[in-house]
Amino acid sequence: MTETEEQDLRALSAALAKAEGCPWEPRCVCHAFASAPGALVLTLQGWIDLDAARSPLLEGKWIDADDADGQLTAAVDAFGLGPLLTEPEDRDTLVEAMLAAVHAAFSTHLKMRAPGESRAQAPGGFGKWLPILACLVAQLGMSRLDALATPVAQALALIASHRSNQGWTVADLSYAQRDMEEEAS
Repeated sequence: MTETEEQDLRALSAALAKAEGCPWEPRCVCHAFASAPGALVLTLQGWIDLDAARSPLLEGKWIDADDADGQLTAAVDAFGLGPLLTEPEDRDTLVEAMLAAVHAAFSTHLKMRAPGESRAQAPGGFGKWLPILACLVAQLGMSRLDALATPVAQALALIASHRSNQGWTVADLSYAQRDMEEEAS
């Protein structure tokens, strides 16, 4: 190991120790649970509805021009906004807000490793939202309706915390490490 690499490792170690001792919760967790009146929030039901509509918003992509009206209607419904009469110039702003809400919804996703596993489990072919819904209901004791109304960012953070309490470990960057990377960039 070179002297520069050793200095970088010491700096990273000090930053991690500082992050672990920080009195504040990681930013993505705070944003997931903080009240934000008027903000668009993607719930688990909204995620399911966007998935059923095969919305490109879930891939971080703009609504397709070929089916813009149908996709926008499905997205508006998925976010619980009801029928909206928008001018074409307002649609771009609305789609940008929806894209930001989808990005924020998945900001609390953590890859986790069960106790005794050497690597994270491969997906079981159930998709992404069904195991989350099952965990909220079966392991966290939520009713199905409450689970479906839960914001995705909160659901993912609750599941990660629950798994951590059960001895699971983070398989990638922790929330605190993400904050450090964000501050560094």
